[in-house]
Amino acid sequence: MSESQVAGLVFKESPQTTNFSCEFKNGVWEILEPQKGVWGVASRTTNAEGKIFVRSTNATRVILRVYDADGTVEPVATP
Repeated sequence: MSESQVAGLVFKESPQTTNFSCEFKNGVWEILEPQKGVWGVASRTTNAEGKIFVRSTNATRVILRVYDADGTVEPVATP
């Protein structure tokens, strides 16, 4: 199953989800959605001119699992 096929399933199963990412691990696609207002990873880099750039990304949570072997979609309960 390709990533574009998985994205199609996400739009079909969870149409309100517009911002997501996919990760493939051990035959299972995990669909991750950023959590609003919850910040996770921050990194700081310095360029050649000595300017510091801080990049932050929202923490994510798994909202769906798609099994690659048969295309089964499993919703993940939110806490």
